[in-house]
Amino acid sequence: MDEQKCGALVVGAGPTGLTMALELARHGLRPRIVDQAPQASRTSKALGVHARTMEYFERVGLAERAMAEGRKLHGGSIYSQHQRIVHLNFDQLESRYNFILILPQSDTEKLLAEKLAEFGVSVEHNLELIGFQQQAADVEATLRHADGREETLRAAWLIGCDGAHSRVRRELEMPFHGRAFEETFSLADVRLEANLPDDEMSVFLSSGDIVALFPMPGERRFRII
Repeated sequence: MDEQKCGALVVGAGPTGLTMALELARHGLRPRIVDQAPQASRTSKALGVHARTMEYFERVGLAERAMAEGRKLHGGSIYSQHQRIVHLNFDQLESRYNFILILPQSDTEKLLAEKLAEFGVSVEHNLELIGFQQQAADVEATLRHADGREETLRAAWLIGCDGAHSRVRRELEMPFHGRAFEETFSLADVRLEANLPDDEMSVFLSSGDIVALFPMPGERRFRII
């Protein structure tokens, strides 16, 4: 079994893990970032990038690239019985980024990964954390490669960014607070010919049901929920 050392091991290469690894690299600590998925996500998933995140993107040199690839939403409307009952205006946000940027999560992750690569750090896919132990001066983590080979890694820090089903949190017996409740919904990213604004979200209420539409980058593309 191989044994390696690093300053920090980041588990999970979603937006949180990528941002964590980027901040470590920016401050001089070379991390390793691993993810058990075979490749980076190719689906849109979460869409909304908010003002404070855009301010962070500005600090790390990603704001212009994000805006070039995304779509700015300046407001939103809620309709009921064929009438608009609420209008939201994001232009009043106290930020130079007074909008919601619609950018598919796969694109956000790509931008973060490319910036991280500028520091010589890349995501290691097909690499799963299967266990770890706290030692006197560091953490001993065991990683499993896709071919079954196991690797022992000693890291000063182990940072769990591996989502709601976090292996890190489970191993530490840390509870996930909150309540589960049943919900049923459908969503799709579609090309839609409709008389809807392309810089606002639109929400329609009808007898307890709801349909929400979010303009996406590209011509007449919408997320329907």
